[in-house]
Amino acid sequence: MVADGAMPKPKLIGRRRIWNRLSIEAAFCDLPEEGGANEIDALLARSRRSA
Repeated sequence: MVADGAMPKPKLIGRRRIWNRLSIEAAFCDLPEEGGANEIDALLARSRRSA
């Protein structure tokens, strides 16, 4: 998922790869849900309709 851009790249500390937990959570929230839009997309769509 890192290679296809769906998840963030790790940080390198010496030879260790370390992922930022908040970056992973943000990327995970951006993934589409099965059968519909993700929560952020749904909120944006609602705000556009009310504007």
